[in-house]
Amino acid sequence: MLSFKSNLVPVVQAPSAPVTASPVSAPDYGNTGHPTEVDIMPEFPGGMTALRKYISNNLQYPDEAQENEVSGTVYAKFVITKDGSVANIEIERKLGYGCDQEVIRILRRMPKWSPGKLKGKAVNYLYRMPIRFALQ
Repeated sequence: MLSFKSNLVPVVQAPSAPVTASPVSAPDYGNTGHPTEVDIMPEFPGGMTALRKYISNNLQYPDEAQENEVSGTVYAKFVITKDGSVANIEIERKLGYGCDQEVIRILRRMPKWSPGKLKGKAVNYLYRMPIRFALQ
């Protein structure tokens, strides 16, 4: 689980413009639309340590969440496409107070991943990620 802890008030930034992209489909594997297993998992550039660092450096604890002393975990899912970009971001379990929107914001800004591969070919892969918000 990835965590973000803060006792600092974040800098207020204007929300980014919504991305209007059509959903990305994946090959039909087991009637889920996504492979259930791949030979090579998608990887964030630099691995899990770099992913944790990216999140901790970019995630801003929302003012509303701080004011209400909200902490908890947002569960997101998204597709790592064949070209490594992030698409179809959805929040599976919400926390509210601006935390869900903040997770979406940083996921949209992620650099491209190395895509998952199945039988030597790049495939779209459904990825789930918990991101924890905790006040110190």
